[in-house]
Amino acid sequence: IGHSTWTNGGAFPGDIMEVVWYNRLLTENEQSRVNSYLAIKNGTTLAENYLASNSSVVWDVTTNTGYNNHIFGVARDNVSGLHQKQATSTDVDQKLVIGNGNSLFDTNAANTNDLTDGQFLLVGDNGLAQSLTTPLAYTAGTNGDTNFRFEAIWKVQKTGSVNTVTVAWPKGVNNLYLVQSSD
Repeated sequence: IGHSTWTNGGAFPGDIMEVVWYNRLLTENEQSRVNSYLAIKNGTTLAENYLASNSSVVWDVTTNTGYNNHIFGVARDNVSGLHQKQATSTDVDQKLVIGNGNSLFDTNAANTNDLTDGQFLLVGDNGLAQSLTTPLAYTAGTNGDTNFRFEAIWKVQKTGSVNTVTVAWPKGVNNLYLVQSSD
């Protein structure tokens, strides 16, 4: 850390978001908890179950088979110091944004919509295109007619009593509706 290359001295020419340091090897479970903390905080996708600091599974890759792409979410875990109040995935193809409460803010730190310890709402998608290409005729909406839906379908896994969340999409799509499955 703090060294640009082996042959050129000096500081690392980039940003280091966070360093997690232990003075011993971590068990597999401990490493998974650290991975989960970092993935939720930074919006990166893991190929393993996401664990809370108490080892409970907050995103199950088996239960969510088919939706393990672009995983991100809001969460609070006091033991690990995690308080992610709004989030998006760092994956280039993911555009969805979610936030705890009725509004979004410029940054997570500025967001005043607190979660309670043990609340997690994680979302993943089916990996298909996030473009309006699949035919869907919906004429009853207050924003006007809708003729297409995204190929991507998102699935949510909730732990604890996360209540209202804001779901947003970047500017540029008119007549956008959220369709929710009963299951």
